[in-house]
Amino acid sequence: PPQPTNFKKWDRIARRITKNDMTCMKFEVGGKVSLRSLMSHGAVPRIYRPAVWYFLITHRLRDMEIDHALVDIYQELKCISSEHRSRIENDLHTIGFPEATITAVQNVLTGFGNYNTTVGYQEVMLGPVLLLLENFSEEFAFVCLTHLFRRYNLQNLLSPDSTLPLTLCTSLDRLLQAQAPPLAAHLEFLGIKSAEVAKDWFRTLFSTVLGRNHGTVSRLFELWLAMESWDFWVAVAYGVLRLWWDGKGDQNNHRKSIIRSPQSYSAPQLIQSLQDFQPEIRDSEKFVNGIMSVYVGTKRSEGATSLGQRLTSSNKKRQSVLVP
Repeated sequence: PPQPTNFKKWDRIARRITKNDMTCMKFEVGGKVSLRSLMSHGAVPRIYRPAVWYFLITHRLRDMEIDHALVDIYQELKCISSEHRSRIENDLHTIGFPEATITAVQNVLTGFGNYNTTVGYQEVMLGPVLLLLENFSEEFAFVCLTHLFRRYNLQNLLSPDSTLPLTLCTSLDRLLQAQAPPLAAHLEFLGIKSAEVAKDWFRTLFSTVLGRNHGTVSRLFELWLAMESWDFWVAVAYGVLRLWWDGKGDQNNHRKSIIRSPQSYSAPQLIQSLQDFQPEIRDSEKFVNGIMSVYVGTKRSEGATSLGQRLTSSNKKRQSVLVP
């Protein structure tokens, strides 16, 4: 994403502190100029991004008391023999990850799989880990991944028994009916449920469907951290479906013909078109601003918890213990 050229507002809300023998940064979250308002209006400057992400992932530094211990045990966990390591390597080569990042991704995911044996390793974790490694060292990428699962309950996306992806898809159906009736009507007429395509989008935090737009994925990820709501990803799914429906960001002529005349194609063809869809977003900020507009508008009209689940609602009581 384009980088801000004026750092005065960011400098105003940032304060360097020492906590638990660690030097970190604290950011103002209230007032006219706040962290959330700045993040809503532009990408976090690179110089501040690691500090901002860490601040948000650790619940505004409230959950960081175990991080020294996590860093220490990571050095041991990544070296423990694991069945996950070969799977991770195969998945990385299949997807085509840059060689320079493969070892670090392997180490972080192997360490996490040994730490949280309930979750272990799943391919859908690759995208978020790559985002973390772009902003943190291996040790702190592992720390942040651990916090994401503890605070944000990411296992609810990965578990085959979880109802969260289907709940988000149901919310997406309602949003489509409200914001894009023609698209909702065509999908309903053909008997296509959003769960048939969007479920995997949610499970990968959109790192696959938007894989050609890495900067946009990074921007969406940090906005999700700021908004603290699954509702935000529902708005992202709506934005992706609109790109597909409007025929934007796609050079595939066959797919464009499907979009222009969906009545001429069967449901399996439409589903395959959506599953293969990987748009190239030319104006990232315009796309993100559109998503934020939908998210904020829906939140105002229907309430903060109506579309999805507030991240903080199930985390009012947190235990600061060194367990998954």
